[in-house]
Amino acid sequence: MDVKRYPRFMRPGHAVTGDRTRTRADKRDALGHDYFHAVVDDHTRLAYGELLNDEKAATVTAFTERALAWFADHGISAQRVMTDGAWSYTHNRALRDLFAEHEIRHIITPPYTPR
Repeated sequence: MDVKRYPRFMRPGHAVTGDRTRTRADKRDALGHDYFHAVVDDHTRLAYGELLNDEKAATVTAFTERALAWFADHGISAQRVMTDGAWSYTHNRALRDLFAEHEIRHIITPPYTPR
Protein backbone atom coordinates (compact mmCIF):
# COMPACT_ATOMS: atom_id res chain seq x y z
CA MET A 1 0.00 0.00 0.00
CA ASP A 2 1.34 3.42 -0.87
CA VAL A 3 0.45 7.01 -1.77
CA LYS A 4 1.63 9.07 -4.74
CA ARG A 5 1.36 12.87 -4.63
CA TYR A 6 0.40 14.79 -7.81
CA PRO A 7 0.53 18.60 -7.98
CA ARG A 8 -2.52 20.51 -9.19
CA PHE A 9 -2.01 23.17 -11.88
CA MET A 10 -3.99 25.79 -13.78
CA ARG A 11 -2.06 25.84 -17.03
CA PRO A 12 0.18 23.41 -18.90
CA GLY A 13 3.83 23.37 -17.90
CA HIS A 14 6.98 24.16 -19.85
CA ALA A 15 7.15 20.68 -21.40
CA VAL A 16 4.02 21.55 -23.38
CA THR A 17 4.34 25.32 -23.84
CA GLY A 18 8.11 25.81 -23.86
CA ASP A 19 7.63 28.78 -21.51
CA ARG A 20 9.76 28.42 -18.39
CA THR A 21 8.75 31.74 -16.83
CA ARG A 22 6.59 31.71 -13.73
CA THR A 23 5.14 34.82 -12.20
CA ARG A 24 5.24 35.60 -8.50
CA ALA A 25 1.48 34.97 -8.44
CA ASP A 26 1.99 31.49 -9.94
CA LYS A 27 4.41 30.62 -7.17
CA ARG A 28 2.33 32.20 -4.40
CA ASP A 29 -1.05 30.75 -5.43
CA ALA A 30 -0.09 27.10 -5.53
CA LEU A 31 -3.13 24.86 -5.87
CA GLY A 32 -1.88 22.05 -3.65
CA HIS A 33 -1.79 18.36 -4.43
CA ASP A 34 -3.99 15.35 -5.08
CA TYR A 35 -3.01 12.03 -3.50
CA PHE A 36 -3.46 8.69 -5.22
CA HIS A 37 -3.79 5.91 -2.62
CA ALA A 38 -3.21 2.40 -3.97
CA VAL A 39 -3.19 -1.19 -2.73
CA VAL A 40 -1.96 -4.10 -4.86
CA ASP A 41 -2.58 -7.74 -4.01
CA ASP A 42 0.80 -9.49 -4.17
CA HIS A 43 -0.60 -12.80 -5.40
CA THR A 44 -3.15 -11.78 -8.07
CA ARG A 45 -1.74 -8.30 -8.85
CA LEU A 46 -5.27 -6.97 -8.58
CA ALA A 47 -5.11 -3.29 -7.66
CA TYR A 48 -7.46 -0.87 -5.92
CA GLY A 49 -6.88 2.89 -5.88
CA GLU A 50 -8.55 6.20 -5.18
CA LEU A 51 -7.60 9.82 -5.83
CA LEU A 52 -8.13 11.70 -2.55
CA ASN A 53 -7.51 15.20 -1.19
CA ASP A 54 -4.95 14.36 1.51
CA GLU A 55 -2.93 11.63 3.18
CA LYS A 56 -4.02 12.22 6.77
CA ALA A 57 -4.56 9.35 9.19
CA ALA A 58 -8.37 9.41 8.96
CA THR A 59 -8.24 9.41 5.17
CA VAL A 60 -5.76 6.51 5.09
CA THR A 61 -7.87 4.47 7.51
CA ALA A 62 -11.11 5.06 5.58
CA PHE A 63 -9.37 4.21 2.31
CA THR A 64 -7.98 0.98 3.82
CA GLU A 65 -11.45 -0.02 5.03
CA ARG A 66 -12.89 0.49 1.53
CA ALA A 67 -9.97 -1.37 -0.05
CA LEU A 68 -10.36 -4.36 2.30
CA ALA A 69 -14.10 -4.49 1.53
CA TRP A 70 -13.41 -4.27 -2.21
CA PHE A 71 -10.85 -7.09 -2.07
CA ALA A 72 -13.24 -9.18 0.06
CA ASP A 73 -15.93 -8.73 -2.64
CA HIS A 74 -13.40 -10.22 -5.08
CA GLY A 75 -12.71 -13.19 -2.80
CA ILE A 76 -9.36 -11.94 -1.50
CA SER A 77 -8.69 -11.78 2.24
CA ALA A 78 -5.69 -9.87 3.49
CA GLN A 79 -3.26 -11.55 5.85
CA ARG A 80 -0.48 -8.97 5.68
CA VAL A 81 -0.20 -5.37 4.51
CA MET A 82 3.17 -3.90 3.55
CA THR A 83 3.73 -0.14 3.71
CA ASP A 84 6.61 2.26 3.94
CA GLY A 85 7.34 4.09 7.17
CA ALA A 86 5.09 7.09 6.45
CA TRP A 87 3.69 8.80 9.52
CA SER A 88 0.08 8.13 8.48
CA TYR A 89 0.81 4.37 8.44
CA THR A 90 3.08 3.94 11.45
CA HIS A 91 1.51 6.38 13.96
CA ASN A 92 -2.13 5.82 13.04
CA ARG A 93 -4.02 4.20 15.94
CA ALA A 94 -7.22 3.75 13.93
CA LEU A 95 -5.31 1.89 11.21
CA ARG A 96 -3.58 -0.24 13.84
CA ASP A 97 -6.99 -1.08 15.34
CA LEU A 98 -8.40 -1.89 11.90
CA PHE A 99 -5.54 -4.29 11.22
CA ALA A 100 -6.01 -5.90 14.64
CA GLU A 101 -9.75 -6.27 14.04
CA HIS A 102 -9.12 -8.07 10.73
CA GLU A 103 -6.11 -9.99 12.12
CA ILE A 104 -3.80 -8.43 9.53
CA ARG A 105 -0.07 -8.20 10.16
CA HIS A 106 1.40 -4.79 9.30
CA ILE A 107 4.84 -5.02 7.66
CA ILE A 108 6.87 -1.82 7.44
CA THR A 109 9.68 -1.73 4.89
CA PRO A 110 13.06 -0.30 5.93
CA PRO A 111 13.94 3.14 4.51
CA TYR A 112 15.45 3.26 1.02
CA THR A 113 14.53 -0.32 0.15
CA PRO A 114 11.80 -0.22 -2.50
CA ARG A 115 10.49 -3.74 -3.07
